[in-house]
This record gives sequence, C-alpha cells and structure tokens, in this order.
Amino acid sequence: MDSFKKRSRTSRFFIGRFISFILLIILVLLGNATYRMYQKYKESIARRENVAEEYAELQGRIDTIKTRVESLETTEGREAEIRRSFNVVKPGEQVAIVVPQEKVEEKVEEKTPWYYWLWRGNY
Repeated sequence: MDSFKKRSRTSRFFIGRFISFILLIILVLLGNATYRMYQKYKESIARRENVAEEYAELQGRIDTIKTRVESLETTEGREAEIRRSFNVVKPGEQVAIVVPQEKVEEKVEEKTPWYYWLWRGNY
C-alpha cells in the first residue's frame, strides 16, 4: 500500500507539472495573440489619422476647384482665365510696365580724426 501512495504522489506531481506546462503554453499563445491585436489596433489608428488628413486635403482641393468653376461661370472669370493662360489683351489695350524705383544709398565718409597720423600703425 505504501508503494501505491508513492506512485500516486509521483504521478500527481508529473500530472501537475504537465498541466502547468500546458497552461503556460496556452498563456504564452494568448499573450502573443493579444500583443498582435494591440499592434494592429495602433496601426489602424495611425492609418485612420492619415486617411483623415488626406480627406481634409481633398476637401480643400474640392472647395478650391468649386470656387474656380464658379468664377469661370462669369464673364469676368472667363476673361481673366483666358488672359492668364494665353497672355492676350483686348483691342486697344496697351501694356504698361511699372519699374520700381531704386533706392539711392548715400555714402557717408568717415572723417579720420586729426590725431590719426600719430597712431597710424596701431589704428
């Protein structure tokens, strides 16, 4: 009977160790899966922010294009676009070139003091 108890204790010890090992493996696998899900979560947040920035940029471009189209629907807008694109003028118009005035800088001569000749080598 004593050997039965001994064998029972030994088998319980090994079974306990085996179960603990299996549980440790399951814990590592679950931890790995959780970590990968966390990485995917962070990546999806970063992608979402990028998409939001791109969306805002595209909305700005759409607004710009809409205002340009609205300006082209008017006579003045079409005329301005033709002038800008093809560099044309109406009959009777003349080109005026405005030249900016240059600033004249006055040179100020520095007078040397009368005693300069004394310290000429050290000045």
